[in-house]
Amino acid sequence: MAKGNISKRGSSWRVKYDIGNDPATGKRKQGSKSFRLRKDAEAFLASTLNDINRDQFLIPSKLTVATYLEDWLNNVAKVKTSRLTYVNYRNKLYRHVIPMVGQLLLSDLHQEHLSKLYADIQVTNSPTTALHVHRIIHSALEHAVNKAEILFKNVAKKAVTPKQVRQEASILSIPELNRVLEASQGSAYHPVLLLLAYSGMRRSEVLGLRLRDIDFEHSMISVITTVKQDPSAGSELIYGQTKTKRSTRAIDLSTTAILSLKGQRERLEAAASILGIDLSPDMYVFGDITTGQPMRPQTLSKAWRKLRRKLNLPDVKLKDLRHTHASALIAAGVHPKIISERLGHSNISITMDTYGHLMPGASKLAADQFEGLMKEEPELIS
Repeated sequence: MAKGNISKRGSSWRVKYDIGNDPATGKRKQGSKSFRLRKDAEAFLASTLNDINRDQFLIPSKLTVATYLEDWLNNVAKVKTSRLTYVNYRNKLYRHVIPMVGQLLLSDLHQEHLSKLYADIQVTNSPTTALHVHRIIHSALEHAVNKAEILFKNVAKKAVTPKQVRQEASILSIPELNRVLEASQGSAYHPVLLLLAYSGMRRSEVLGLRLRDIDFEHSMISVITTVKQDPSAGSELIYGQTKTKRSTRAIDLSTTAILSLKGQRERLEAAASILGIDLSPDMYVFGDITTGQPMRPQTLSKAWRKLRRKLNLPDVKLKDLRHTHASALIAAGVHPKIISERLGHSNISITMDTYGHLMPGASKLAADQFEGLMKEEPELIS
């Protein structure tokens, strides 16, 4: 059984405990730690001796939270996540976490530190931001426990986390959407906005669309690649694959949408003809024929904000065209599974969590439909 003791040293209490014998020298190894309050020293000694006796004790390291997180970012997150996800992790850790708890030893990090950190973040940021920070820290500490084996437990699991706040999607009415499309008519942004509204695609998916992804004969597009922008790296464009396996999908288009895409193809063909070059099937549908580059995401978003202000529309974002598409389908009675497939959600529960509040009459409609079926077969009623 491991042993330890507590002694008074000036104004603090020092804990000393036996770790075991050094296998190389055979000499006795001890650990120590000081506390301001005796009760804290007693609690630490009891917990440490219990871990040692259960063979669950890790020798404290001088590794700080900041040093560990930086190493995890560069050698784990950067390798296993997309470029944009890595940038998001890095920005959140350097902005919210490292300045607050980075100086602590990793072995001294406790759930109370994280609970306070999340509360402090919410003073000037949304609960969603704090929740995202928690998930990043949880992932990093989980690696420290299961892969690096430098921690025995993940203290983030018991931290007081922010409540998940469901943000209702903002949508445009059909008359408002028509005003947008009419006002943008004749601009380079009109066919982009139309496709966003008529397909429910993400901005990155629409801008990543190439001519070869469109089946004009069957009025269908294949969503495969994306174009995003890293604002922290001089607005560098990031080319990648769709968000999830379900995001890689085929979408049927209406007559209006496919005619708009045919018009865009004709404009690209005319521009290529003037330049005396062949139009490649790899050309971005909404790109610059002279450079072969896609339209920049931030350029599109800036144009959207300008148009929205011009039309005195509510404070809706470009991504809300996707929500508008979904809400219109719900209003038309389209099954949620079909809507989920069009939007490329990883599962139908995401669709229901996001848009379920737009289906208040669905349960009553189901009850009435069942009642109608039963009335058609009265002999089934006992």
